[in-house]
Amino acid sequence: MKFKHLPEEMQHAIRALQELYGTPEEFAITFMLGIVNSAVAPYYNVNSSKYGVRPTALYLMALADTGIGKGTIERELTQWGQRTWLEQEKAKNLEASKDHRMQTAIYDKKYKNWEKQVVAGDIDPINDPAPEAPLPLRQYNYRVEKGTLNGFIELFTARPYLLLQGSEGGEFFNSHSFRDAGDGGTEIMTAFTKLWEGDTLDKNTGIESKSIPNRRMCVNVMMQKDTVLDIMRNKVFRTQGILNRFLFVETGRQKRKEWIPDKDDEDNEIRVALVKPFHDRVYEMFRDLPVREGAQAIELQELPTIESTIEARNLMIDQLANRWSYEGHPNFKEDVLVEYAGFRERIHEHGIRIAATIACFNKHDKIKLKDAKCAVELMEFFIEQRDLFETPGVSRNPHILDNAEKLWRWIEGKQWQGTKSNLYKSVRWFYALGEQDRNDILTELCASGRMEFDGENKRFTLVKE
Repeated sequence: MKFKHLPEEMQHAIRALQELYGTPEEFAITFMLGIVNSAVAPYYNVNSSKYGVRPTALYLMALADTGIGKGTIERELTQWGQRTWLEQEKAKNLEASKDHRMQTAIYDKKYKNWEKQVVAGDIDPINDPAPEAPLPLRQYNYRVEKGTLNGFIELFTARPYLLLQGSEGGEFFNSHSFRDAGDGGTEIMTAFTKLWEGDTLDKNTGIESKSIPNRRMCVNVMMQKDTVLDIMRNKVFRTQGILNRFLFVETGRQKRKEWIPDKDDEDNEIRVALVKPFHDRVYEMFRDLPVREGAQAIELQELPTIESTIEARNLMIDQLANRWSYEGHPNFKEDVLVEYAGFRERIHEHGIRIAATIACFNKHDKIKLKDAKCAVELMEFFIEQRDLFETPGVSRNPHILDNAEKLWRWIEGKQWQGTKSNLYKSVRWFYALGEQDRNDILTELCASGRMEFDGENKRFTLVKE
């Protein structure tokens, strides 16, 4: 197994998924980490040392092609621990809503009576103010799959945190909110950035303004690579800095296994049992949210801060801060993520959030050396993935680079601009390469600054010097 420092419950679950479905290890660990983080982020902040107290929330995105079994993996990893808790919370909300409707009906009658008296001049609204409306009903369904900025604001009015999770993350990131609203989704991307930072959300409609502090958002989605490439080609996405707050993983292909009914039915019971300790621990982590009633919204209480032991702190600073930012470090990485200073600057913070997540899973009251080693191991993997995915010449594959140059000579000569389908019709040898190679070649041309992709119109254009 690639991740030697993971908690045993997670290692067993990954191994079971590999044997059951041929699930790539990096795919399983990424989505599993997101599930655990969703049980940590609403409860704790973390002392990052470098930046002070920070949220523990993670933004995770696993890239996988159709046929990898995204829905199956999501179901297997959420069906008991996370999903059972969410269903129980929904049941609580159903019961609470009955009482809330009663309170609202009483308030409506009181308000109408008060309004009549004001109109009749029987009371002075200054000395006899309107009756106080009941606070918004706390909602227990924290999971969302799509929405607009205003929709998110409204959801956060009655919820202290939200979980954007699903096997089809493209439904959200290809939605109107991101593609068309406010200069390519600038507003909602700004909101996502604020949530990652732990800043206050603001809503200004011209009629009303609303500030909603102390909210948390966890993102744990699976998407097709082509969709993510479209996002990353979008200038607005790149300039907003939202991509620096995501951890990307491109998974390998699912390894299909031969099905032997009699033998496998028995073995599968054992493998499924290996996943259960992970589910049990996740369910244990999901307790009632520590919420308090605020003036404008239902808010998270003052969250406790996870500290680090001296050994853990020193390891994290050495391996994830100094190693990536201090040129005098003996193992300074100067040839990795050269073009992505924003992500390099956040490597330590990503790592400390992961360490806090693992520490909570391990039932540690502080980040211990064991948790820090796990976080460093995971971050080294995420860094490797980001470098391969974002650096010009991303594929590091001579076949891709050679064909990218070949295609560029044709594009430059023809001064071609247009859609993928138009390019396929015009360059038959390029179409014959296959979908994955075609995507990697176009990614190379965009990453190297020779072409740009207009996500709204689905068109490639030449970069004018």
